[in-house]
Amino acid sequence: MSNILSLASHPKLLPVGSLARHESFGLVQVIERSGSMRRVGWFESTEILSYDPEIVFEESIVEHDAWVAAGELSQLNPHKDVTAHMLMDLNADQATPVDAAAPPHPVLSLVVNRD
Repeated sequence: MSNILSLASHPKLLPVGSLARHESFGLVQVIERSGSMRRVGWFESTEILSYDPEIVFEESIVEHDAWVAAGELSQLNPHKDVTAHMLMDLNADQATPVDAAAPPHPVLSLVVNRD
């Protein structure tokens, strides 16, 4: 009698809390696991243009999550890879301004008063 263990379901491969890179989503964090599937989460931010002189910068931050196969993820070493991948994400995802008349449900807004 022998035990068969799928490599993608091994406990050390992409454990909960680890950081990974996904081809479509970019830098993600593993939130949950079930066999060879991983539930990952990531954030997407969009700058909102405001015509109000009191608002210096405003952005919408949306949290996403999805189930993906472990084979679609490449595990990152937090001491080596994270900064490089974050810079790649910043260069690839240039914020596209959104019209302030119809903002997409902002989660975070920053208002700075000028004296």
